[in-house]
Amino acid sequence: MDYLKDLFSVIQSALISVGVITGGIWTYFLFVRQRLSFPKVDIELSIKNTILNEGARLIHAEIKVNNLGHVIFKSDKSELRLRQVVPVHDEIKQDIDIKDGFDPVPKDKTEIEWPMLAERVWEWNKKEFEIEPGESDFLHADYIIESNIKVVEFYFYLSNAKKKSQNIGWTLTNIYEFEN
Repeated sequence: MDYLKDLFSVIQSALISVGVITGGIWTYFLFVRQRLSFPKVDIELSIKNTILNEGARLIHAEIKVNNLGHVIFKSDKSELRLRQVVPVHDEIKQDIDIKDGFDPVPKDKTEIEWPMLAERVWEWNKKEFEIEPGESDFLHADYIIESNIKVVEFYFYLSNAKKKSQNIGWTLTNIYEFEN
């Protein structure tokens, strides 16, 4: 009888060990391989504009940040840049050259550096900008530009506080054409 008791005790210990090892492997795959311990966000940019008077246009930008991950998202900095596309600025016009195939993008870059009209920067202390998993938050910015500007580019950057030392975050670039 003691023999069976000892045998079952050994089997129980072995099964517990297998369970602990399996749990460790499962945790590794969930949190390390699938990166569940890191935030995942989706960014949406909505633009509204209106002519204020003969020479001025008001632009209101709303940035929606959706936390799609399983952890709290934290950020310490964000910025929204507004750049002029049309009318094409003189410094860009001179870079558009028939001989070079009309491509003003520098060789080590992937996008045209349109002239910046304005920039809005948000900087937060710890815990000032947090979004719970499955929730959203909004950032808002207003700009007033000349009404003759017909097309602009918005560049948005949102830092990831978990990767602060590597300066990693999310970016979004949108081209917006005014109808009026």
